[in-house]
Amino acid sequence: MVTPDGDLALILHRLFCLIREGGLKEETLHTIMSEMQYFTRIGSKEENNDDLTEYYAKLWAVPGMPQLLMFEDLRSMGFRKLMEQYPQGIHDVPDGTVNKTLDDQSVWESVNGQALSMYVINTLIRSLVFGRVDSGWKLEQCGAGSVRSTVHYTLPALHRLREILSDKVLRAGCGYSLSAVPSLIHSIKCDSDKLFEIVGPGFPEAMLELASVGGEKALLIPFQVKGFLSRLSGTVLCEYTVSLRALPTAHDQLRTVLTDPRILEAIAVHSPEPSPWFPLVTSFEHLVFLPYIAERLKATPDPNISTVSNWAETYKNLEETPWELTEYAEKIMDSKALEEYKKAAEDFKAYVDSKSDG
Repeated sequence: MVTPDGDLALILHRLFCLIREGGLKEETLHTIMSEMQYFTRIGSKEENNDDLTEYYAKLWAVPGMPQLLMFEDLRSMGFRKLMEQYPQGIHDVPDGTVNKTLDDQSVWESVNGQALSMYVINTLIRSLVFGRVDSGWKLEQCGAGSVRSTVHYTLPALHRLREILSDKVLRAGCGYSLSAVPSLIHSIKCDSDKLFEIVGPGFPEAMLELASVGGEKALLIPFQVKGFLSRLSGTVLCEYTVSLRALPTAHDQLRTVLTDPRILEAIAVHSPEPSPWFPLVTSFEHLVFLPYIAERLKATPDPNISTVSNWAETYKNLEETPWELTEYAEKIMDSKALEEYKKAAEDFKAYVDSKSDG
């Protein structure tokens, strides 16, 4: 266990600066990642005895440590360099150079970023849970434990994790170091207040990205907590419908979700708010699913499975004619997103009409 003395934050910050400067061999970075993982994997001596509250209280009180945990820049090196190259934003260029650059995975992910985020992510996670930690555990198991009682550093830790999960750039920069988040979600599902602090915009997409380490199961946990969905915003609920449709068992998952009375009630009482987030997803047709379903739930508050199946089938057919879904798009998209949606729908209609004429 690393003693949280007054120089710890300064030493870590200097190490992070060296990592960002580049030049370190990849094997050196992997060694740093392993060491970061090792000395943040701190377990209690006894399974049900939280004997580390004082340790984490001291750690968060170290001068500079709250700043390092809450504000350290976790973006990848490639992305930071791209932002330096285009400080006014990226514009289309005739030769497509920028688009090729953005498609380069090294822009979004780097071992450098994961090496420095390993300490931050693991410390945030272990600030929230306690219990024994087996030395043989894989990283994805390190969020397992009992939920720590609310103390002065638990809320900041939750908010920082929520911030990281909601930001696609930060998630890409952290990469492998986020592997323990799904197990953390399983641990805190018994505390709906803490779960609510971490389930925000971007959470469903983040869990899909972490599917290989339990993200899909973590994605469904909010549906298992009584009354939880009624606390979520319409935006997050809409993201959920998009994410559930992306699962391999999408049809079965949606059928289960849409026949659960608690979930039907939660969706029906929300009026999804217009959001600029929606242009960032790849499939426009998914975005209008929530207002489409909400309208039918208000008219038929207690549908049976057959009714829901008919709704889903009708919607599936409407996806082939997106211009007929504009009325629902107007309920959930802001003006800019709606303009893009309408243009895409009109272009597609013109294409379909031209094929029919031909």
